[in-house]
Amino acid sequence: MWAFGSTLYLFSDLLGRAGQASSSTHQACIDKERQGRDASAFLPREAFVKCSEEAQATRDALMEGRWVRIALIAFAPAIARLMVYGLIAFVGSRRP
Repeated sequence: MWAFGSTLYLFSDLLGRAGQASSSTHQACIDKERQGRDASAFLPREAFVKCSEEAQATRDALMEGRWVRIALIAFAPAIARLMVYGLIAFVGSRRP
């Protein structure tokens, strides 16, 4: 239960952070594109495409390697248990 819950939490948190960073990147790009233009003027389509691509690149960079991190969190209790049992077995085999 712990592994499932922590995996779900970690993935949800990672998605939230990536979404926030992506949104911030997109808004900063849009603000940069609007500088020097009339506030009521529409931005060209190319500006929106460029900003969307930058935002997607930011999101992709943050989501890279997510499955490795999630697997480590999910399997940490099992790995720790195996290490403890291995240590106990090793110490037990060394007793006279």
